[in-house]
Amino acid sequence: MKLKQTTVLKLNKKLVWEQLMKPAVLDYISWPLLKFRYYSAAPLLWQTGTYTTELKLFGFIPFGQQSIEIEFVHSNNDTLILRDNGHGQHIKKWDHWIYLLDKDEQTTQYTDEVEIGAGLITPFI
Repeated sequence: MKLKQTTVLKLNKKLVWEQLMKPAVLDYISWPLLKFRYYSAAPLLWQTGTYTTELKLFGFIPFGQQSIEIEFVHSNNDTLILRDNGHGQHIKKWDHWIYLLDKDEQTTQYTDEVEIGAGLITPFI
């Protein structure tokens, strides 16, 4: 299943990017549906690499292990790109791309694109 959503934020692209770099923002956005428990301490800022987590539905129902695989993709223009090519016990494919593009100095076009593969439970993810 593929999903794509674009929105315009009345924020500077640099500020939006700085917030996206914080794992705490992922934790905030995901709550209360999902809680991530990092096996190693979560970094203050995302860096290229793999972060292994245990997922909890609603903060307490075990939902298996999930790897968050962060990479920063270079573009030929001024678009900033963050990718999580993750996978896990129940969510076999989580290919999530975030694109940030300046509309003007104080406005950012934010695009979320994700491909999810979780078998029969895919529509519920």
